[in-house]
Amino acid sequence: MRKFLRGIKALQLCRETRLFDCTNRGQQKLGMAFVFPRTNPPVLPHEALEKYRRDDAKLKANLTVGTYWNEREKLHAFETAREARRIVHSRVHCHNYPHQGGNEDFRRLVTEFVLGKGHPALGRSSSFQSLGAGGALSIVGHLLSKYMACDTIFLSSPHWPTYAKIFPLAGVTNIGHYRYLKNGAFDLDGMLEDLLALDCRSAVLLQVCCHNPTGCDPTIEDWKKIVAIVQEKKHRVILDAAYHGYVSGDPFADLEPVRIFVDAGLDVLLCQSFSKNLTMYSDRIGSLTVVASDTEALQAIEAAVFTIVYHSYVAPPRDPALIIATILGDTQLRDLWFEELRQASDRLQKNRRRLYDALMRELPSERWERILHQKGLYCSVDVDLNDVQKLQERYSVYILANGRINLSGLNEGNISHAARALAGVVSEI
Repeated sequence: MRKFLRGIKALQLCRETRLFDCTNRGQQKLGMAFVFPRTNPPVLPHEALEKYRRDDAKLKANLTVGTYWNEREKLHAFETAREARRIVHSRVHCHNYPHQGGNEDFRRLVTEFVLGKGHPALGRSSSFQSLGAGGALSIVGHLLSKYMACDTIFLSSPHWPTYAKIFPLAGVTNIGHYRYLKNGAFDLDGMLEDLLALDCRSAVLLQVCCHNPTGCDPTIEDWKKIVAIVQEKKHRVILDAAYHGYVSGDPFADLEPVRIFVDAGLDVLLCQSFSKNLTMYSDRIGSLTVVASDTEALQAIEAAVFTIVYHSYVAPPRDPALIIATILGDTQLRDLWFEELRQASDRLQKNRRRLYDALMRELPSERWERILHQKGLYCSVDVDLNDVQKLQERYSVYILANGRINLSGLNEGNISHAARALAGVVSEI
């Protein structure tokens, strides 16, 4: 009771002194310790997931958050990560602060994983541990704004919405766009035309594979044409790889576009996630791999990254990097990881085909053809926010507002229902 009364008194004191004030009246009053403008909270994919969980309908489908779900509608966990975690936790470790760049073995093995052992660019390349790919993108944003005097970055249209939030917070305040999608397919001509029209040395972000939210990826030949434009315009390329492994089952093969840039002699900043392709979502483990023009440039970037990390959060966490290093450094674990990814990739391809077949039975149309040509965890359908709301309210089928569908959420029990719902909504358009 005393603790409760002390809590009430503390709350009254906060109200009297207005230590935290989010009202307009508080903003006008002088002497406030903290004054916050009113802002709308972000609309997150997890909100749709929470609605799904509260939905008591017998037939429903969760096709929302970008995580890998199994046939039993459970968040899947790769055995590779479990075994590596067991190995790491069985060892005795020092609990001192890690280095700003992360574990040394992690950094070396990640760089070799991206480029391949013996690659000639290894001597001018380095990797840094980050808080997922999003953390790497934030570091890049600080590099651009504070060390390269760059306040503008160009994103694909459409793009992962969080890009447009990460970069302004890091000082890259202007967001531009280049064409990426036309009639549900990758728009190579539009993209090349826009990249060519940009000012020289523009900062351009490109997704390596499993494009989020469209699922539409350039072919290897397309990438070579993109590289040629980047070379001509001397653009600053930031590559984002969040879902490699879910296309072919081989994450090294899915990173081939990165090596096309490197082999062309271009500097590269690669933001990479291990959270998704190892189902280690809560560990927030990723990396920033830098391929510089020479060792002197690499040392300058290293110093900048170390400064950004130290002044932001001092150092990254230890164990996630040790888990990744254990996997990459052990042939058996690495083979197991690739096999688990192959199985996941095969299942996604199977679900993609099953969804297409079910949609064609419900509503035969050429519009569904795009689904077969998209890749990875996602497919996208041409619906608007009103259609998405109908899917939820009428059918208890949950997808994101931009029409993105997480294929891993489909299974034998819900795929026919999901197809019936999509066909029902689209038939009204």
